[in-house]
Amino acid sequence: MIRSSTIAACLSSTITAMAVCSAADATNWTLTFTSVSPNQIVKVNFDASRTFNAAAANSFSSTYAGRMIWTGPGGVPTSTYCTEIVQHISSNQTVTFAETAVENVPNGSPGPVGAIKAILLRDLYARNYATVLASSSGKVNAAFQDAIWEITHENITAAD
Repeated sequence: MIRSSTIAACLSSTITAMAVCSAADATNWTLTFTSVSPNQIVKVNFDASRTFNAAAANSFSSTYAGRMIWTGPGGVPTSTYCTEIVQHISSNQTVTFAETAVENVPNGSPGPVGAIKAILLRDLYARNYATVLASSSGKVNAAFQDAIWEITHENITAAD
């Protein structure tokens, strides 16, 4: 899903399952961010100009990675994973998201993921989401989050 404000773009089991809906079926979701849990601090490096086969980076920033917990209408909890590595959110911040096709997220740099990355994201979710969601391990949830960021922010094309 893509958020309509400028806070964080996330994929959730509920939204991902419905991501194939057409624009005419679009739904807005208003959620309040609670926490990232389970999580782990990871080191990340992102430069939109780097190619997929560039030399390894040698400077990193620390950030939390893991399952994002939100509270929805009626206090219903929702779990998501962030697709936009360079955006941040504060605890208790409320955001309205507009449901969109996976191909159209994230909404920041490097832009919409497109068809190839959407296939990779769907495959990642199909193969691993149930196991990750059942896990209380910060390492497992952070690894899943990192895999999402790697897919959404990698500079790849069909030729790669």
